[in-house]
Amino acid sequence: LDFVVSAKEPPDDRVRLFVDLCKQDGFYVATEAALGERSTGRRQFNVISATTGWKADIMWVQDRPFSHEEFARRREIELLGLTIAVPSPEDIVLAKLEWGSRNESRQFADAVSVLRVYRNRLDVEYLQRWAEELGITALLEQALQQSQH
Repeated sequence: LDFVVSAKEPPDDRVRLFVDLCKQDGFYVATEAALGERSTGRRQFNVISATTGWKADIMWVQDRPFSHEEFARRREIELLGLTIAVPSPEDIVLAKLEWGSRNESRQFADAVSVLRVYRNRLDVEYLQRWAEELGITALLEQALQQSQH
């Protein structure tokens, strides 16, 4: 599971409370990464369930225009009786293309899958605008083409 969070720098009391609660419930938490200064380049930390092996990557919102807009566009959904915020399909595609940065990567395949599922409901202008800004226009075009097959 991947989560994107916004918290003050240095980590505020909410982050400390989250780490403490995870540890109390028996989860492994990369405490130093969670509580350290993000200015050192740290972008994420992990929380791992000792009983199930499930791992959650907790990523900080990056300080750049796309990341701020991506975070602002998140949507609330119901999952397993909980209300959680998830990125828009367009932002998932853009993030995966940027992260994968090659058309043979697993991230690229995931982006193509999202494009297929949401084919007729995507804001293509939004995708194209941010793809240009992020320098992934060619990857987006390849993904769009592959999603048509």
